[in-house]
Amino acid sequence: MLKRDQSWAQLTDGFKWDLPPQLNMAAQACDDWVKSDPTRTAIIDLTAGARRDIDFATLQALSAQVQAALVARGVGAGDRVGVLLSQSVLC
Repeated sequence: MLKRDQSWAQLTDGFKWDLPPQLNMAAQACDDWVKSDPTRTAIIDLTAGARRDIDFATLQALSAQVQAALVARGVGAGDRVGVLLSQSVLC
């Protein structure tokens, strides 16, 4: 546990991130959860005035729809895409 009286050097000496050479954030945020517990709640959507729980399987399906739409428009691996959407799960 970190203590308030530790110096910067004490906090940082020996610290190391344990990151793999390649990291897929989408897999960590969604796909890995689908494998372990697809019915677990991923998002609690309150934008329509009533609570709607979105599980990881549904989130992955929605993500696949976005991916298909981008591919249909010619977007490929390595392309950069800016997305501006509402805060709702379903636009």
